[in-house]
Amino acid sequence: MMLGDFFGGVGVGLIGGVTSGLQEDHLSHATPAALKLLKIIDNAEIIVAIELLAAAQAYELQRDSHGRAAQTDAAYRAVRAVIPRYRDDRPLGADIESARRLVRQRLPDLRQEPVSGS
Repeated sequence: MMLGDFFGGVGVGLIGGVTSGLQEDHLSHATPAALKLLKIIDNAEIIVAIELLAAAQAYELQRDSHGRAAQTDAAYRAVRAVIPRYRDDRPLGADIESARRLVRQRLPDLRQEPVSGS
């Protein structure tokens, strides 16, 4: 059980502790906080991967072919180069994991360089 789970979802930085002689003392919760942050990042990657898959599928279901931005097109092509279109009922766990790898590795390369103002 994680420390944050034990305290009912309270942020780990808000938890005090009784250490000796019923005297409350400051306890560093850096490690539990870092572990909680890693779990949050893990969950966020999964959410973004699912959103990416849904966006790619939604684009393919549009009747009219609308233009899309260059970066959107690059992201779409990166997804479809690795993950086939969802046509038949099948488990999506492998697709989500593949999309997650794209989020971690490939998609940061698709970011457009900032335009420098003159």
